[in-house]
Amino acid sequence: VSLSIICPPQNTATSTSMWNDELGFLKLVGRVLEKTSYITKPGGICCLVLSYEFERGSERLIPMPVRVLKSIHVGSNESSWRLVDEMIWVKGSNQKKIKHSEAEMVANFKDIPFSQIFVLEKREPAVERASRQEVVSKMQEPDAVKDEMRDAVWYVQPSSENVLRGSIHSEVVRRLVLIYSKKGDLVFEPFSVDGV
Repeated sequence: VSLSIICPPQNTATSTSMWNDELGFLKLVGRVLEKTSYITKPGGICCLVLSYEFERGSERLIPMPVRVLKSIHVGSNESSWRLVDEMIWVKGSNQKKIKHSEAEMVANFKDIPFSQIFVLEKREPAVERASRQEVVSKMQEPDAVKDEMRDAVWYVQPSSENVLRGSIHSEVVRRLVLIYSKKGDLVFEPFSVDGV
């Protein structure tokens, strides 16, 4: 496999979750990444899409994306993956941008829900690849879409409540495939929650 897109089910996705606690989720993601590593060719890419979580019964936001990266030891000798890129997917239109004066404040997740996309490369051996910005500049896409794809923040409106709460939107998958694969590559998206 040249490219994997992993968007594991999170508690924000449905009222009945596949895991009961943070440790259970971290173990799930670790197992998925370990299995994905077995089927990924050297230098292959894994795009890991993760949302923040609310602590049950409170408004406290849990930074699950950061906790996942720490738990799988990305970049250490223990991991078969290294972090090569990162984007934020804001689940809304670019009309809902945070004002410059509010840039230092933490955004209200309920008003501006987002997911982080970590682009991981399978180590050993490292493959020379063009940057996201270089790849996007050569694409046959409208300029507005290309500008956003070059940026680290993507605004993609959810198509349903499921996409808003945790699953992945087909437009996000399309962009990741365009940027991180080429014709003839095998792409793996095991959770396909939006029917991608």
